[in-house]
Amino acid sequence: MDVSTEQGAAADTSATRTSTPSAPATDASARPASPAFAAALDARYGRSPNRRTNRRILAIVGGVVLAVLVVSWVLWTGILGAKAQLEATDLGHDTTATETTVRWSLTAPVNTEVSCAVEAQNDNHGIVGWKIVRLPASDQQVRQFSETVRTSERAVTGLINRCWLS
Repeated sequence: MDVSTEQGAAADTSATRTSTPSAPATDASARPASPAFAAALDARYGRSPNRRTNRRILAIVGGVVLAVLVVSWVLWTGILGAKAQLEATDLGHDTTATETTVRWSLTAPVNTEVSCAVEAQNDNHGIVGWKIVRLPASDQQVRQFSETVRTSERAVTGLINRCWLS
């Protein structure tokens, strides 16, 4: 074999290895995605065209439910309703060893019968006397009352626990 032929063969081999034409860029951002390719990616990663719509619907339904809850709470707590129908205000008390007299003012709707719980407490805030008082209906909205409660031991205070419509 001729030396020039060997060198030529070697040159051809090296030329083949190094002089291959460069391939076009295969980066996904460089080529446009076909609809089939995009659909395959969406299916692969769990994306769907309806997903945005579903999130929007979920947000709207959540907002409506939240609004209904807030409005219901406002109505339930009475912010939009009338003020309290009854109001009892302690005016004072007198105590002895066996009884306590409690004085209070009551604001109630006209011509409505009301009941109130009157209590006497000792120095440990224990209840030592208790009485339910029924107050007749009246044409006056604000009235004053006094009630004596028998006690099991000496009381240090007397008060109206609560009042309600009878």
